[in-house]
Amino acid sequence: MSSNRSLLAIVAGVLTLVAVTVVVVLVAGDPKPQEFPRDSAEAAVQGYLGAWEDRDVPSAYAFLSERVRASTSLEDYQRAADDFLAYGMPPRGGERRLSIGDAYDEGDHVIVPVTVEELYGDGLNQTVNRSTRFVPMVRDADGWRIDEPLVWLDPMPFYGYEK
Repeated sequence: MSSNRSLLAIVAGVLTLVAVTVVVVLVAGDPKPQEFPRDSAEAAVQGYLGAWEDRDVPSAYAFLSERVRASTSLEDYQRAADDFLAYGMPPRGGERRLSIGDAYDEGDHVIVPVTVEELYGDGLNQTVNRSTRFVPMVRDADGWRIDEPLVWLDPMPFYGYEK
């Protein structure tokens, strides 16, 4: 009889743990989008990443600084973006989370850290790949702009991209 009680206690404990986990997930829900002041470097990075999520390459290109746009045409950027989207764009949705950190440095040149978490696998075989990218920003007449040739968050040498 004692072994039956022990087994029953273990099953009850597991069921309680599962129920608590389900409640926590349902209550927590999806994380709310980060909010930044409209004229901040962080908001510009968020807008740029939003354009990439929407696959709106011209809008993403507009977030690049005048210096970067002067060396790379929209057509070259579009070609690099098309290649990236075909072969390298991280998955959408729950498999990837982005977190934008506070800009550091002062003045018209700042660095905005962006942490990317990507989930691979399923069930108990999930792996989390976490990396932080540092996005250089410059303030120009129209606000904050990304001052590095990026395709999504990856630096790409698309200056003079092959046609």
